[in-house]
Amino acid sequence: MSDFSWNGRAINSAIEDASARGLNNAAEHLRATTVPLTPLDTSRLRGSLVVNEATPNSLVASVSTNLPYAVRQHEELGYHHRDGQAKYLETGANMTRTVMGQIIRDATKKAR
Repeated sequence: MSDFSWNGRAINSAIEDASARGLNNAAEHLRATTVPLTPLDTSRLRGSLVVNEATPNSLVASVSTNLPYAVRQHEELGYHHRDGQAKYLETGANMTRTVMGQIIRDATKKAR
């Protein structure tokens, strides 16, 4: 007989925990990168950007805002902003795509 013990559940749980942590860290990095790109008038839009956190049971993290005019500010290419720009979230995501992947990868590598 061999002294083999199966730790599949514990390993799976550690991977899910680490994945959620990595996704949340990557989303926070995206939020921080996006804030200076976001149009600045009263600073309400910049201040409203939040991370919706992933959990081990729901491995999805996102950056969003609850302001009704945010979509228009994001999509309207004809608006001219003294500070910030249209497509602020999309630009931030494109700028940080590689780094966000590294953040997630590093977190999952540390799963034990």
